[in-house]
Amino acid sequence: MPGKTISEKILSTKSGRDARAGDVVICRVDCAMGTDGSVPMALDYFAAMGGQRVFAPDRVVFALDHYGGDGPTAALHRRVRDFATAQGIRVWEVGEGIGHQLILEQGLAKPGDLVLGADSHAVTYGAVNAFATGIGSSDLAAILVGGEIWLRVPESIQVTLTGEFPPGVSAKDAALALARELGADGATYQALEFGGIELPLDDRIVLANMSVEMGAKNGIFPAALRPDPDARYAREIHSRLGQPQSASRAAASCRQRGSGRRGRRHADPDGLPRHLHRGTGLGLSRSTARSRSRRRSSAGRRTGCGPRFASRTRYSYRRRHHRRI
Repeated sequence: MPGKTISEKILSTKSGRDARAGDVVICRVDCAMGTDGSVPMALDYFAAMGGQRVFAPDRVVFALDHYGGDGPTAALHRRVRDFATAQGIRVWEVGEGIGHQLILEQGLAKPGDLVLGADSHAVTYGAVNAFATGIGSSDLAAILVGGEIWLRVPESIQVTLTGEFPPGVSAKDAALALARELGADGATYQALEFGGIELPLDDRIVLANMSVEMGAKNGIFPAALRPDPDARYAREIHSRLGQPQSASRAAASCRQRGSGRRGRRHADPDGLPRHLHRGTGLGLSRSTARSRSRRRSSAGRRTGCGPRFASRTRYSYRRRHHRRI
């Protein structure tokens, strides 16, 4: 039997069974966070599910971090506060901070935990070796009722980082380079399992946070829990930080390998430090960046979406009404 990835290990523990990628498991949740953007709808679902008492109020927290003031959302805040008071749930008030940051600062996400948030960037907590992902309001309501959630165990993409950041380059740049490599949906319902060099917490937070921008279910770093040496990955990416490389060399270095896995891909963030500050986009030459931009714009026009869709709509409106807008 092959070894396990970090995500497989955590979900195996939380479900009480030998969980492997592709399995659907019911897991005990260690902590769940709702925001003022998701809790009001979750309360509607809670009532529809027949909920009376929150199953484990000590494992739930509400963060009022999206809206403020005495505008239309004030009534929503009152409803959230009233429910939290009645159920004994902790509330982070307006101005106390961003919920994702407070989860980390107050130790509510720990290595090996399953921590969920009704906000897509809940993946941030993977920086501290927790399985963390975003959920919807109905999922949050189910956790309020029963303290559990069902999940499909994700396949994992191993991202091995080597080298170091040169001056002027940060973890955000590395995350954007990885997003360019994978695309906006290249890791859909997969885990990004980072490894290689040890990064400080603030850099790990950035990379874990950005994993959702590639469609990932979660992003996670090793700590107390590490993958088994023979763990299986859907894909492997080796990224050497701060090594300039031409686009042609990067393409030549990308290759598929066998060895019983779906594939391996070795690629560098080509030219990352050399071109980043010049605004051409993470290692692309200016001509290459313009070429890719034209291709994306053309695709947007064909599908009716993308960056040129709004311009096309304005152009059509201008033709119909014979005036500039």
